[in-house]
Amino acid sequence: MLSAVAVVSAADSASVIETIEVQVIPLQEEHPISDKIARRMQASVYTIGDNVLNGHRVEEIANNKLGYEVLIQDVFNRILIGYSVQKVNLEIGNHTVIKVMVFPWHNVIHNVNVDVEINGVSEDIKPLIMQDIQGIEKIFLNVLQELPIDAVEWVNGILRTGLNEFLSSRIPEFNASFTLVADENNRVDIKVDLYPKGQLIRETNLQIKSGTIPNTIRLMFRPELNKQLEGLVGLPVRFVQRHQSYFIDKLNSVTFDNKNLQKYKVKSAVEMVADHQTQVLYTMDSSEYILTVEGYLDVGKEERNTSIKAHAGRMLDKENELFLEMDFFPHQMEWDFYPGILHSLTSKTKIGFKYDIDERRGILLANQILSDRFSARVEHVPSIQFTEFGLRYHLHDFFDVEYVINDDEKWLRLIGVL
Repeated sequence: MLSAVAVVSAADSASVIETIEVQVIPLQEEHPISDKIARRMQASVYTIGDNVLNGHRVEEIANNKLGYEVLIQDVFNRILIGYSVQKVNLEIGNHTVIKVMVFPWHNVIHNVNVDVEINGVSEDIKPLIMQDIQGIEKIFLNVLQELPIDAVEWVNGILRTGLNEFLSSRIPEFNASFTLVADENNRVDIKVDLYPKGQLIRETNLQIKSGTIPNTIRLMFRPELNKQLEGLVGLPVRFVQRHQSYFIDKLNSVTFDNKNLQKYKVKSAVEMVADHQTQVLYTMDSSEYILTVEGYLDVGKEERNTSIKAHAGRMLDKENELFLEMDFFPHQMEWDFYPGILHSLTSKTKIGFKYDIDERRGILLANQILSDRFSARVEHVPSIQFTEFGLRYHLHDFFDVEYVINDDEKWLRLIGVL
């Protein structure tokens, strides 16, 4: 049994009805009435009772009790769909109770099937959305279960309000509409169409960075990363912002799930700025190994002006790297090898030593990162008092330029970062 109470004002509280309470009582216990349906019935009956009883003297209503009960029953029966009013009973006083006993017409709903269709998003994202809307079927079950089939259309407004409230609290970046079809087998099939709203992601821009892995290896992972980012297109910006950690974890899994990368202790980090044009910076680095390959074209240098430099290093600890450098000069078919060690004074400053195996002499090193674009290096050979200085500018992930000066000449070096 459910009830609703409302207060009315009266000039004479001793003899005038002051409050009206409505109780909706289902006659068949096996077909209970949901709270939302009952509240709608109570509101309708209260409106009738308010118009008929409000402001009337208690004695007046009591003297014609049966007539008022029949009147309320008749009016409510005319607007009630799916149910019939078996009886109305008035308990008259300053606080008047209207008891309404109802029973359903014909067949009632026993089975409710809810099917959700998510529009405008990729298949990979749908499980995440379904997780957000878990329990959406209860909105319909709580209202429709044991409801007379004839009353299905009558409760559309209740269902629409309940669905909007659910979405606002669980997934506010999406709207929904629904259709329902009742059949003769006491079953209702409901199709919910979910679609994004608000500002949507239209484009994604991926940048992959690394100081320890060659570009050629990083390029192998770009298609898989781009495929994941394509799934963001068409999603609401706020939805991606709310689930940003989920999308970052999925991008990181490209690195974490690769056995070869894990063998070389490669880890990734993702920075994402979700907007209509979403920016993603994907950093891949090994904590133990360093491998870089670069191609040099020296403009203004007379000899050995085309070369390939490979650097392979192993971190002894966080500050010290043992390495081997190799310079290959394809025109002369010559090779130079330099084993050495580097020590990190800070995250931007390194000093070290390498040994020229062919010339049998040591070389002192210093590397300094000046900004996001600029870096500088110095190499000094104490045995012959020879010094070389280079100022490098980062143009692109695959292309740098360096201005080189030594004791004998100066030139512009074009660097392809392989």
